[in-house]
Amino acid sequence: MKKLKSILNRSTNLLALPAQKRDKTMKRQILLGLLGMFFLPAIGLGASHREAPFTSLDQSIDITDVYAFRSPEDGTKAVFIMNVSPFSEPGGGPNFYSFDDEARYQINIDNDGDSLEDVTFQFAFRTIISNPNTFLTATGPVTSLTDPDLNVRQVYDLKLMEEGGAVTTIITDVPVAPWNIGLATTPNYDANLGDPAITNVTFPATTEDLTPRPGRVFTGPRDDPFFVDIGAIFDAGNIRDPGLGNNDVPEDALNGFNVNSIAIEVPIQKVTRNGQMPTGPGDDAAYIGVWATATLPRTRTLNETVDFEQPPVQVSRMGNPFFNELVIGTGRKDRFNATAPVDDGQFISDVLNPAIAPVLDAIFGDITVPTTNRFDLEAAYLLGFAGFNSRPSGQDAPGDLIRLNLGVDPTPIANASPLGAFGGDNAGYPNGRRISDDVTDIILVILAGQLFVQELLGIEDGVSGGTFSETFPFMGTPNAGDSHAH
Repeated sequence: MKKLKSILNRSTNLLALPAQKRDKTMKRQILLGLLGMFFLPAIGLGASHREAPFTSLDQSIDITDVYAFRSPEDGTKAVFIMNVSPFSEPGGGPNFYSFDDEARYQINIDNDGDSLEDVTFQFAFRTIISNPNTFLTATGPVTSLTDPDLNVRQVYDLKLMEEGGAVTTIITDVPVAPWNIGLATTPNYDANLGDPAITNVTFPATTEDLTPRPGRVFTGPRDDPFFVDIGAIFDAGNIRDPGLGNNDVPEDALNGFNVNSIAIEVPIQKVTRNGQMPTGPGDDAAYIGVWATATLPRTRTLNETVDFEQPPVQVSRMGNPFFNELVIGTGRKDRFNATAPVDDGQFISDVLNPAIAPVLDAIFGDITVPTTNRFDLEAAYLLGFAGFNSRPSGQDAPGDLIRLNLGVDPTPIANASPLGAFGGDNAGYPNGRRISDDVTDIILVILAGQLFVQELLGIEDGVSGGTFSETFPFMGTPNAGDSHAH
């Protein structure tokens, strides 16, 4: 935190407000009660769960979360993850949740600071039904990805797209991990289906890096790694905390739900602008920006082959957690999802004059929450912090990107702070985003205008930690349809 704080003071026009002594428990109760009454009904659930009108109607293209971090398994690799399909009920058969065959899912990398994609990893899916005369996803125990008893399966193609127009197909018709239906249908899920869906790939020579290099890819269901007590917040801010005088404890509202995940482990040389490993945190080529998108065809037809000759329409997008949810007005959320980061200047009024700020200011009688000129939010969401997660020159184009400094060594999982850089761990949010980073608590502090006030890290929802793995793809086993929480 000390290093980040000094960088912010030197490099950005932020509002550093004086700390005020107050009761930590009361802070948490007031802020979360406010969020329950004012904020969250308009934004949907979770980091980006059902965040906009259109995507809430088509959950297969609704991006829930995006993660970007340097791998703690192998520091020469970067890991990028996009999750879709919020609140996927594990037992939701017989048509379990899947990727959309008509969609194109993309993880986009900007490596020169112009908020435009320089490297894109595009995923396309295809559903195969072996026996159209049965309603069952599987007709017997499924013990491998190619088991003939798996009646409904998906496969995917992965393409690497470069700024100059070069497109390389990396893999084709690779099996997607099937749904974890239950003990009778998908026994020994991890050993038989989950782990085998991790595919070793070779990333080919690119314009900047002429050496082919190994990596890994995974697609399929995972336990939703995001965590937040959203149910209590919706109940008029009735925070479940024995310390507040009630007899309940906070609950992770996403516990027991799944998402469909796309995870890719990429050699760092394939995403830096010079095709080389950064020499350290100050290397100008170490800085990248990451966001995910989903597109659909302009016209959709039934029982016919989908034609992608016409340019597809971008319908979903995500970079930082809570940006579209908490900052962009409801009437502009669909427009944001259809917009490229380079055009985010059109939302600057939402950022500098956030609608929530006057309400927060009225509630916090002993802390002044800035209501206008929120350059702190502009830095946190659109610009990054020069010399920390964006280039020291401070000349990066504004855009909602997860900004990652690949020159910062990864922190071993056991030592990672859930508060990221605010907890003294500069390998965590807002330097990229790891699965274990508690972005809910971090963003609550930022929205309150208290970037530098460590005392206010007591603002929280009371939920910490989800189900994680220490190995790629770093997310927990998907919840089984026959046995799960909630």
